[in-house]
Amino acid sequence: MRPVLIISYWFAPSPAVGAKRFSFLAREFARQGYDVHVITHETRDWADWKTDGTLPLAGHVHRCAERVKLPLTGGGLLQRAVNSVLRRVLAPLGWEFLWAGAARRKALEVARQYNLKDGVVIATSPAHSAVIAGSDVARQLGWPLILDYRDPWSAHDWPRWRRSATSQWFARRIEGRYIRRSAARVLNTPAMRAAFERFFPRADRRRNFVIPNGFEAAAGEPAAVSGDGPIQIVHAGEIFKGRSLVPVLEAAARL
Repeated sequence: MRPVLIISYWFAPSPAVGAKRFSFLAREFARQGYDVHVITHETRDWADWKTDGTLPLAGHVHRCAERVKLPLTGGGLLQRAVNSVLRRVLAPLGWEFLWAGAARRKALEVARQYNLKDGVVIATSPAHSAVIAGSDVARQLGWPLILDYRDPWSAHDWPRWRRSATSQWFARRIEGRYIRRSAARVLNTPAMRAAFERFFPRADRRRNFVIPNGFEAAAGEPAAVSGDGPIQIVHAGEIFKGRSLVPVLEAAARL
């Protein structure tokens, strides 16, 4: 069986939105006969959350954690000062940057332990540290690297409150280096692929693909829907601060 090494900061049974996409795709890879290994974060950071028992746990799941968790906890003057500086320094990369080293070490350890040969590395972002770790692992193992985007990294004009123009400049150049190392890119909507190709026109468009969220190759036939009665819509995700719900409500009204 050809090994697939997935680097994902979140994974089942974490309730985070980032855990869902590859919890299901890992199961699909296993169904197709691949030897699936997932490198993900330790569960202790969300142990107080309610876990999502509906998410599949496919393949071998290997967990690791960074030695120092950012941002620093505590309300002391020193912690606030350090976090203030690091918030600006790490803006192009994200708070999870230190996890990249732990993920890289764990992935190489797993490759040695299981004697994995001739595989492929898939790094899913965000957290962008997964891309950093995945690129290093693919280079050291000599395997192709696939970048999976659940959200854009720098291929989006983020508002200034989230990322300054300077941080965006650095982010685009950092991301560009990993794109050049990748064998293919996967994005979750056609619009996202189009935006990616505007920001990174030199990346081979033939190697940019779309796999939507919610993909399920073994899904059954859709249930019959009656035209009578109310329509119930369930959103399995998160509502982030700084975002507007108006477009969602307008779309629901049109529906």
